[in-house]
Amino acid sequence: MFKISKLTLFHIIIVILAFILFSCSTPPSPTVSAKNFFTLTDYKDVIHTYNKPIIIKHLMSDTMYCKNHHCWEVIRAVWISDKNDYDYFIGKHHKS
Repeated sequence: MFKISKLTLFHIIIVILAFILFSCSTPPSPTVSAKNFFTLTDYKDVIHTYNKPIIIKHLMSDTMYCKNHHCWEVIRAVWISDKNDYDYFIGKHHKS
């Protein structure tokens, strides 16, 4: 029969292990990192998505681009004391 030396057996084991490790795994797919979208639900329960967090105080307004509706929107925050939370009133910007 064949006579296999220890060094040849070692090489065969290394090749088999390398084959198992590298050929059986799927290549890493490009993962999309966190999308960093900030959602806001207005008083009509309509969902709006923006690329920056909405930080607006009582009766202040801000203009941001909505990714859901593909237009600029004016966001106004109003504090509702019964709910102890803000309600957001959103309208389309006049230049959109």
